Amino acid sequence: MRTKEAEIGIIVNTKAGNEQERNRVLKKVQGTLPEAQAFDISDLEDGNIQNIPPKLVIVGGDGTVRASIS
Repeated sequence: MRTKEAEIGIIVNTKAGNEQERNRVLKKVQGTLPEAQAFDISDLEDGNIQNIPPKLVIVGGDGTVRASIS
């Protein structure tokens, strides 16, 4: 359980690419930045994300960084 709020948010576009590639990217992101909070792009679109971290990185379904927002 997380004791403090994450400073970095990772938004993964799970609508792009094939399912196997998306799962690989998601596991890689979570393993590389365990202190970050990961979100699915559909959660952002639906307004289901609360307490958005001050820094966001958007990662495509193929693993490329699409945008970084501070």
